[in-house]
Amino acid sequence: MLCLALGAGLALTGSVHADTFCFEAEMANRVEPVFEIREDAECSGGRALVIRQGSGGGQARPGQNGTAHFAIDIPKTARYRAWLRTRWLDGCSNSTLLVPPNGARLTITDTVFKKWHWVCSPVFRLEKGVQTLFLQNREDGVGIDQILLTSEPIQPPKGHMKATMIPGVTGLVNAYDILESSVSGVCPGMAPKPSRRYDVGHRVRASGELPDFIPVSCILPDQEVELNLWLRNNSRRVMKGSVLFKGNTELKIKPDRRQSFKAAPNSLSRLTFVVTAGQALAIAEHQIRFHVRSDGVLRRERAALIRPLEWRIIGPFDNPGNAGLDRVNPPEQGVDLAATYKGKLGDVAWRVFPLGETYSPFAFVDLQRLYGRQVDWAVAYAQTIIETDADGDVILSVMGDDMVRIEIDGKVATTAGSSLPATMNRRVTKVHLTKGRHVVLAKTCQTRNYWEFYVSFRRAPGQHLTVEGVPLNAND
Repeated sequence: MLCLALGAGLALTGSVHADTFCFEAEMANRVEPVFEIREDAECSGGRALVIRQGSGGGQARPGQNGTAHFAIDIPKTARYRAWLRTRWLDGCSNSTLLVPPNGARLTITDTVFKKWHWVCSPVFRLEKGVQTLFLQNREDGVGIDQILLTSEPIQPPKGHMKATMIPGVTGLVNAYDILESSVSGVCPGMAPKPSRRYDVGHRVRASGELPDFIPVSCILPDQEVELNLWLRNNSRRVMKGSVLFKGNTELKIKPDRRQSFKAAPNSLSRLTFVVTAGQALAIAEHQIRFHVRSDGVLRRERAALIRPLEWRIIGPFDNPGNAGLDRVNPPEQGVDLAATYKGKLGDVAWRVFPLGETYSPFAFVDLQRLYGRQVDWAVAYAQTIIETDADGDVILSVMGDDMVRIEIDGKVATTAGSSLPATMNRRVTKVHLTKGRHVVLAKTCQTRNYWEFYVSFRRAPGQHLTVEGVPLNAND
């Protein structure tokens, strides 16, 4: 539902009426991934609550991959509207969900793109007293700067509003941990707007495929990744403590693996860990943890750094009528890394692209970036090598936009065969591998729009082998 300006309403240009109150979105009492707090000079207070393009849209599993909690002291029982100062990327990234205490999922959207502006919600009822409102992920590529609640008819606000309250300051008793934390990652060496994908945080547990949404960042050798740990002090007192970065010893951390903090009452503060990986870091997913200690209480916040499989790539070939998975091209008849073939746009050969150009900040191979945004109805192949240190079962996870088929040592292992956003088009397969090296061939088909794929290997539950990618410079 879109809101039109009400001619008789109150005009708000920086202050608020008594029955209208405003707060900063990044001051949520709890932030769950894939929501992140990020700095933005155009925002009130220089910060915003965002879902980065590529980090995961909520349409695949609504309400399960990104929620921000706001405990608000409502002054009177009434019917309210929420105005959100938002920025949408485009027509596929222009909505979020507001969930009042009655559980209704209200879509907030409009069609103004690439600039901060105010959008309003449908009307909903709030009872007097402390009530919890939620923002939930619906699409990625969105940002929320401020939230304004009003029981009055108003004209659309303009610019920043003066924040008149902090969520949870009054009446908050045991609703949230006294100290909440969340993680966001920045990959300065990679393009900031990779192809979109959905529900990035899936992984496989012993009980099967479950959503497990944790912040994910791609890490490449000798490139820095900035991990920001945000600390939300929900209490009315100063809190002191320390944070310890726990992770692979091959990771170099600046300024230190342990940092101290002092958080003012009802505040949001940030600790930054700059992470660099050397060539010795295994090509695999690396779980990291932040141990947050304060007042004798230990909290653990998780994230993942992925050094992705390194690929030789050839293409694009033609994909007429979207028959690419069934249409056999020369690379399927035997991989000859020295060969040249006729492709969709001319002669093609196996290439090794610079790592920083190949991957998105979420470790997807971004073929749209490599081949250009205008290459539709196409096919490409990618080849890499993995190595195990023992016989055993591994979990092969494949995501693709659009279709991906994986061969291991010349035999088809799995196919993600739908024209869907990547993690909606996902396959998880148990594969038995013998000790040693194995050749992996990915065939990926493009229809239109985004073109990307992701392949990972992890040990299966109960197994003790390691499975890692082999660097390209050691493939021969």
